[in-house]
Amino acid sequence: MDAGATGRSAPIAVVGIACRLPGAEDGAANFWNLLASGTDAVAPIPPERWDHRSWYDADPTAPGKTRQCEAGMLGRIDRFDGAHFGISPREAEAMDPQQRILLETVWQALEDAGELGHPSHGGRVGVFVGLYNNNYGLIGRGSPEPAVIGGWSASGTHTSIAAGRISFTFGFTGPAIAVDTACSSSLVAVHLAMQSLRNCECDLAIAAGVHLLLSPLGLVASSKLGATSPSSRCRPFDAAADGFAHAEGCGVVVLRRAGAGVRARALVL
Repeated sequence: MDAGATGRSAPIAVVGIACRLPGAEDGAANFWNLLASGTDAVAPIPPERWDHRSWYDADPTAPGKTRQCEAGMLGRIDRFDGAHFGISPREAEAMDPQQRILLETVWQALEDAGELGHPSHGGRVGVFVGLYNNNYGLIGRGSPEPAVIGGWSASGTHTSIAAGRISFTFGFTGPAIAVDTACSSSLVAVHLAMQSLRNCECDLAIAAGVHLLLSPLGLVASSKLGATSPSSRCRPFDAAADGFAHAEGCGVVVLRRAGAGVRARALVL
């Protein structure tokens, strides 16, 4: 424990970061370039997700339809190297893609923080994950065919498992908490991670957020609420703002108490 690094206002350093976001799936540097260039990453929903033409209708009152025509989508969400994490093909198939992407992105963030191979945390790592979407669980456990439910169905789809799976995979012994506060889930996860560090419940903390669109039903519901933009574009703080747009992605930051051992260029909160 770093001397003088405790207390409610103790500074927290960001020592590692990784993300997988629409238009910038290869890391934080690409995400920064996307922002700097002003690139629009919203695009037509790929047909491998679902046939969006049959779900779209410009009329917001059309039953069972969404007026959102596009979204910010990731590619290759069906690809996962389960063997790398000691996960069998059968278990990997039952895992929510959100859990798979979390494992991969946490690995990258820990690598960025220099905490793989020769970690300095001694296993005292807290994991705080913001997520609330359970599309995959509804698709699997909601199947009318009970025979498709297997031994991995529950652990693969419950949102509460996501944080624990990370701790188990990497041998972490700190708090492992999945946070569902709807749209603020990731923000609350960061808050809890910083709080845990300041309370000395862990020496390193992972704060993450993940969200994937695996079903069009959420788009239908938000359209019926009148919350989504007909143009599928968010315009915050703009007089032309007419609703939000659905998108997906995963982001992870590795945090620790600022002090001795924190590299000079780390962002301090």
